[in-house]
Amino acid sequence: MKWRRAGWQILLHLFLAFLIVASIILPAFHIEIPNVRAQDTSITELWVDGFDNSRTGWNRYGNSPYLDAQDQPDNYVEGDAENDEIGDFTFQDLDSGTVQNVTLKIYYYCYLYPPFAGAEVYLWNGSSWVYIDNFPETSNAGSWSWESYDVSDILDSLEKVNNAKIYFKAIGSYVSSYPIKVDAAYLSVELALQKFGKDTVGSNSYAWGGYNGKIFLTRFYCPQRASIIEGHVYMQPQNPSYIPAVKMVIYNSTFNDEPDRLVAESEPLIISNQLTWWNFTFNSVEISAGYYWIGLHINCSMLLDAVIVYYDDSEFELTYWKEDNFDDGPPDPFGTPDGKQSREYSIYVEYIPLAEPSPPDFTNKGKTISSQWWNVTFYAKWNDTDGLQCWKFMWRLTIEPLFPTVAWTEYGWYNWTGNPTQAWSNITLDLPLNGSVVVEWRFMARDVLGHITETPVETFVTPANDIFVFALNSTAIQKWGLKYPITFKFNITNANGQDIVVKKRYSENGDWITLPTKTSNDYFNGIECVRFNFTEGMAYVSVSFNGSSKLYIAFFNATTGDMLLEDTVKYAGKAKYYDNRKCAVTYTWDDWRDFFNATKLEQLQTRFVYVLNMCQTYQLYCSVGIVTNQTSPNAWSLLQTEINEGYVWAASHSRTHADLTNANYSTAIWEINGSRNDILGNLTLPYGEYVWLFIGPFGAVGQANDNVRQAISDSEYLIARSTAIEKDYADWYSEGGYYTIGVYKMLDSYKDDINTLKSFFDQGYENGYLMHFFGHPLEWNSTQLENLNDFLNYTHGKKDVWYAPVEYIYQYRYLCQFTTKWEIKLSPPNVVVNGTTDISVQPITFYAYWNHTRPLSRAEFYWNASGAWELNGTIEWTEDVIEAWTNFTRTIPSDVKRVGWYITCKDIFGVWGNTSLQILVIREWHILAYNFSLNVRKWSELTFSLSLDVMKWNLLSYSFNLYVLQWHILSYTFDLLTREWHSLTFLFQLVAMQWHQLLYIYDLTVYGWHQLTFPFTLDTMQWNKLLYDFVAQTRQWNMLGFPFTLLKWGEWHSLAYLFNLTVLQWHHTIYPFTLNTMQWNILNYTFQAITKMWHTLTFPFTLLPWIMWHRLIYQFEVFVPISVQPWYADPKLVSIFAFCLFLTAFMLKKLMLD
Repeated sequence: MKWRRAGWQILLHLFLAFLIVASIILPAFHIEIPNVRAQDTSITELWVDGFDNSRTGWNRYGNSPYLDAQDQPDNYVEGDAENDEIGDFTFQDLDSGTVQNVTLKIYYYCYLYPPFAGAEVYLWNGSSWVYIDNFPETSNAGSWSWESYDVSDILDSLEKVNNAKIYFKAIGSYVSSYPIKVDAAYLSVELALQKFGKDTVGSNSYAWGGYNGKIFLTRFYCPQRASIIEGHVYMQPQNPSYIPAVKMVIYNSTFNDEPDRLVAESEPLIISNQLTWWNFTFNSVEISAGYYWIGLHINCSMLLDAVIVYYDDSEFELTYWKEDNFDDGPPDPFGTPDGKQSREYSIYVEYIPLAEPSPPDFTNKGKTISSQWWNVTFYAKWNDTDGLQCWKFMWRLTIEPLFPTVAWTEYGWYNWTGNPTQAWSNITLDLPLNGSVVVEWRFMARDVLGHITETPVETFVTPANDIFVFALNSTAIQKWGLKYPITFKFNITNANGQDIVVKKRYSENGDWITLPTKTSNDYFNGIECVRFNFTEGMAYVSVSFNGSSKLYIAFFNATTGDMLLEDTVKYAGKAKYYDNRKCAVTYTWDDWRDFFNATKLEQLQTRFVYVLNMCQTYQLYCSVGIVTNQTSPNAWSLLQTEINEGYVWAASHSRTHADLTNANYSTAIWEINGSRNDILGNLTLPYGEYVWLFIGPFGAVGQANDNVRQAISDSEYLIARSTAIEKDYADWYSEGGYYTIGVYKMLDSYKDDINTLKSFFDQGYENGYLMHFFGHPLEWNSTQLENLNDFLNYTHGKKDVWYAPVEYIYQYRYLCQFTTKWEIKLSPPNVVVNGTTDISVQPITFYAYWNHTRPLSRAEFYWNASGAWELNGTIEWTEDVIEAWTNFTRTIPSDVKRVGWYITCKDIFGVWGNTSLQILVIREWHILAYNFSLNVRKWSELTFSLSLDVMKWNLLSYSFNLYVLQWHILSYTFDLLTREWHSLTFLFQLVAMQWHQLLYIYDLTVYGWHQLTFPFTLDTMQWNKLLYDFVAQTRQWNMLGFPFTLLKWGEWHSLAYLFNLTVLQWHHTIYPFTLNTMQWNILNYTFQAITKMWHTLTFPFTLLPWIMWHRLIYQFEVFVPISVQPWYADPKLVSIFAFCLFLTAFMLKKLMLD
């Protein structure tokens, strides 16, 4: 009996201990420890992936590279002779990232250990081999083992990791009997994670919760391709007893910067009552650079499930949210949001940077137009080695002034069948109007790996008779003249063999001048003309601005005289060289001077002039560098003769041929600008008062100091020549406003080797070089001059080579760089007035009056009375009419209350004009009948009547008496008797025809509900739908002096403000409030203000298990919402606890009986 009693006592004490532990554990049953990161790194393994056979002393078994997997005895290497080597073994590469630590791991076998047998391992650090260690360790001998070496100090960068390689050397006198075997090796690389999003704690907080699941997203930019590893949010549950499940979600962004398709969702997380950075895990989701929306999907069934997330205010609406059932998963695509916020939440993701992949590539794109031009097919051809998955098309249009530019419209994604490596994407649109439409469009394509490529945004102007307009800076024209022709390229493939002429003019209303036509069989340089290449489908139009800042070019059918459409002739850019020639050739000759010496003057005549005469004979353009202070009047006269004979241009070579490399500004300006003035004072130049070229003495231009460069700029040279070697155009020196150019070859170096010079010319001809030859004729003897004559003869007269002085070559270059194409149209017909006749009298006439500078051709009337836009009438003019009415009389169907309409008109060139979009509303104003309870009168009880045949709401031209002033005129401030909603002090917008939908701020100064000083959004909560009857002078709900938000379900308990009433306490009034989750209507008594003022409580109420409403002075029932509940709200746990109590009572009774 004693034993039994002692045994029961032992059992009883053990069970009581269990109850004590259970009472401690069960209340915290659902509390979890936050999942917080220990370090911001990620581990990547780079296995051996190559063997280069540079060391082959070991035996090899299986397939190369032998060490790429732990797979012995299939693939491995074996060393059985001392000092034999095997290698080199390379490793897989990293795409990108910041290296933190690197470990080399080797899998091997050897029966003995060093120094008896084993191997040494060497690692390449990018510049040399580094000895690492020998192996095996003594403890690992005789078994297959992994050996690890920390090589972080050796491989301390991404470049070194990607260049790493190893080799092994067999060691030990017993290795022949006990060979060393290596089966696998890899580098374990620890990379630092990058992040994008907001990783700082915001200064504000917001509780995301409600009566359904919630999802919110905040937009951030990811700067590079990335593999997302983890996400983090700074948050906590609003109620620690209701623990919500949360997922992090990521959406990509549309072209309009809105959430689009779901990219990734994390594993769900049950958060506990801790304010911290919570961590979400992703399964290595790969994304491209761009904007993404990051947020949370919250499993909330009521406000008590809310999650408090921190944020900072932002300038833009960066956060979108919507209600969404958690159990159904995040929506894909996101769809229309329920709301937007100008907030940036504390949420971010961490990722491993990845190298940019090879995304889909488009090889062709464009559009085709049917015989009815508004039917346009857009297309793009794509290639991707990984396989194409889907494509999207985006477009928007502008019809000025009919419509503004609208948001991007998106079509797609459309899936390709079978993930092809090459495919087309195409879509056909019916454009809504016949003329003056600007369409912007682009395609996107995604491959199977998620890589996305976008085509550039293209602009398409709907076809019209078009003129190509080009503009040039007038200041540059005044400074340098710039009259050399520039060559524009045009694609004429769609001309279909028409006989085409090209014309130019210099103003919109100027006379057209026809350009002469040349062929590739003609020899010409520097003239205005057009050359057609019908084989290539191209036209090369060479035309001069001729001193004007505007240039107009148009193509015409030579037979009919019609101007061709832009889609028939397409602008294709500017030719690199004049007339789209293959290459360019020019010459400069330095050191024209005679030192006022007769002998030197004779040398000018016998040598320099001889060279100039050769250039003139071969029609080769050249420039002469003049040393002006060392040139006598006779020498000036001699040069003038050569200039007059043609092909010779005057250039400055300074005044004294001084080395200006380190000159001060006064010396530089005297030499550089002074020589320019000397040239203009001593020569009459047939091309005007311009000296474009300065040739630096001793080539000192590119190496010159700032003083020399400033002097060149101040002297208004276009070009400064050095002796640097160049084969192409020089860059524009923007700070100085000129070109610093070089030369192709110095002829002086080859005056005895003319064949080498010819080979240089051949090379330049084949490769399209700009061949600028220069030399010093005074230094050549007669034999050498004959060699030069041979060379000049060799280079001249080629029809596909551009010959011009270097001054004109760089004029052409300047024109190509700084001429802009104007995207303008011929002015459209002008609408003077438009409107309708009295709409109370059917039929109604829609009218517009037009005037124009060119004859009118056709007018069209569009409306949507049938429910869709349609062409509903036309007017044709056969005579030359430049002013006209366009009237269209129509009867509006009786069931139509609202009609949109506009009229378009085009001239004989096919240029369209249009009226603005007109909205005609037929609805009667008097049908608005809402029942608003006001202090003085009910709006619906106004005693006057509105007759449809007398007054029309849309005309706003009649008045009726309402006390004093007419509110329906809506054009001034109304000041009527008090307590009238119609005393609003602002204008109504009447397009919507429903006053209760106006989205304005109401700011009145009298009594009544309308006193509220905050904006209502009335499209979701109409005044006439409120279910409460507010009386102005009793219990004034309307006297609350603070803004609050009426949510669309109308719950007062969601007002997060402190109520402080000054007249009659709100809590004295028993209102029947019916809410979804907690019933205020069960309150069957009145709170007493003296004891416990209900109105001083801060809303919303939080039903915490330890702070209950029944702790107030009076008791009332509370319905506890069902969510993640405390243990005593769980039936199973309560049942277990009850059973434990029963068992305890039974054992106590048993013990007492014993």
